[in-house]
Amino acid sequence: MADLTAGNLVFTPAANANGTGYARLTFSVRDSFNTYDTTPNTLTVNVTAVNDAPVLVVNSGSTVAEGGTDIIGSSELAVADVDHPAAQLTYSIGTGPAHGRLELTTAPGMPATSFTQADIAANRLQYVHDGSESTGDSFTFTVRDAAGASLGATTVTLTITPVNDAPTITSNGGGATAAINVAEHVSAVTIVSGIDADLPAQSLSYSVSGGVDQALFTIDAATGALSFTVPPDFSVPTDSNGDNVYVVQIRVTDTQGASVTQTLHITVTDVAESRMPAWLPSSLVPTTPPAVSAPTPVAGPIAPVVIGPVVELVAPGLRFAPGESSVRSIDAVPEEAAFSPEVPRPIAASIHGKDDDGRPSDQSAPVPPITLSVEDTRMDGQKERLSPDVLSELLFAKLDALIEELDAAAAAHAAEPVYMTRIAAAAGVALSAGFVAWALRSTALVANLFATVPAWKILDPLPVLVTHRREAKARKRAQDDAAREEQAEHRGVELLDSQGGKGCRSTEA
Repeated sequence: MADLTAGNLVFTPAANANGTGYARLTFSVRDSFNTYDTTPNTLTVNVTAVNDAPVLVVNSGSTVAEGGTDIIGSSELAVADVDHPAAQLTYSIGTGPAHGRLELTTAPGMPATSFTQADIAANRLQYVHDGSESTGDSFTFTVRDAAGASLGATTVTLTITPVNDAPTITSNGGGATAAINVAEHVSAVTIVSGIDADLPAQSLSYSVSGGVDQALFTIDAATGALSFTVPPDFSVPTDSNGDNVYVVQIRVTDTQGASVTQTLHITVTDVAESRMPAWLPSSLVPTTPPAVSAPTPVAGPIAPVVIGPVVELVAPGLRFAPGESSVRSIDAVPEEAAFSPEVPRPIAASIHGKDDDGRPSDQSAPVPPITLSVEDTRMDGQKERLSPDVLSELLFAKLDALIEELDAAAAAHAAEPVYMTRIAAAAGVALSAGFVAWALRSTALVANLFATVPAWKILDPLPVLVTHRREAKARKRAQDDAAREEQAEHRGVELLDSQGGKGCRSTEA
């Protein structure tokens, strides 16, 4: 009895065992005299059930490919409770995944915030990655049984396996197709550009991969610069169907081989081209120098005569029949007639003319007009206009001839200073002779002045007078010699002028 009173008698049921009448024992009580009741007594033990908390059994995490989906099963995550079945063990999500979501296959697209161990056992729980460039993810949960016992917050770790992503084209709208307009005669089309989302980012290469007109294009593999192999011409389209819309497909590839394509529709637009005018610009038409006083003045301004696209300058004074215009069109020439080249008129450049008294003049005589001749040209039966290239060649040929004639005129004009130098020399000789004569005469006057001074009366004036006569004779001879030299100089200048004038008149004739 003392042991019972002290609580030394203990019964321990089996683990997690419970129930009424769980155990029974029989006993009898004996006193100190060894006397006892022969009828045994029975002790029945009832074990009352106690709720146990769920226990984490498996938490190995899961592995999923970038942008992929992974089923989380009982082999990766599981809890157990001896008191409750799997359907009564409920998971509650604390912190959800950062780069994806948990969902049940029975409700796809909807983030799952709670589920049971039975859902995990049936493979209804899955993790969906958002495709970002991440290498890991995680979420936390707690588990509670039907009686309220719970498992504390637990973290599940997810491993993300990177997947090479195809690059993305960002140029020209970045779509699968794009339309571009380019002007004719221009090779450059566009700069194709793209980005790679992988970490670390990969380098990209560019190529032409298709399109009915792909042979007409080339692209820089490093920069993506797309261009025509030959600049397009709107009037002469070379695309497959001749509508000036060129179709080409370009491809962008990363270092691991992933690629993306874009089809470009490139429209070539017409550009207004400059046409050869029916008249030459004023800057290209040679003009005569300002008119000066001369025996034959210029009759009037130069009148242009248009022969097709080429301009001929007609000398002043040319007369036309009544009703005939100074501007002639090629339409007036019969179709079967061929144009004959005109003989260019030589430049008659007279360096010196003569004034009204017939004396030489340093004024430049008027330069005769310059004529531009045309080369042989034949028009076809439809009177088609010559192409701009032919007209340009004709124009530049005329300009070259004009430059040569102007160079010749400039060379003739350069001889003018020679004549001026000779005239200046003759004038200098004449002035020198006059100065000498003036000096001699001044000496005689001074001698006469001294002879009239009273202080000189004691001297004999006859020697002075004799000397004066000799000096007068010498002075006379010197004056005659100077006059003869001056006449000789003038005769030489007149001879040169007369020869030059004859040459000019012969040239003009």
